[in-house]
Amino acid sequence: MEKLSGKLDQRSVEKLWERKDAIFSSDGADLTDVTSVDSAGVAFLTLWAKNSPAGKLHIRNMPEDAVKLVHLFHTEPLFVFSDEHEKAESKEESSAEEQV
Repeated sequence: MEKLSGKLDQRSVEKLWERKDAIFSSDGADLTDVTSVDSAGVAFLTLWAKNSPAGKLHIRNMPEDAVKLVHLFHTEPLFVFSDEHEKAESKEESSAEEQV
């Protein structure tokens, strides 16, 4: 899983593009440390998904602004989202229910 950080915008996409072959060989992106994503960032993630070995991109902790853009562009089928925080909360809720 490729770990990205900072802003995923036009400027950072230009830098990432230089190593796209290595990045696109992975089928996962950890966006935990990404602070914001603009349309150029979503376009990069979309191309990554289309070129990944699985044809889909597994994304961990997608920022909310990026989720909104993905929905706006109707590219949801290209992504599999996971959120570590949601998983931790679900485990806690399951444990609490089992104890009742």
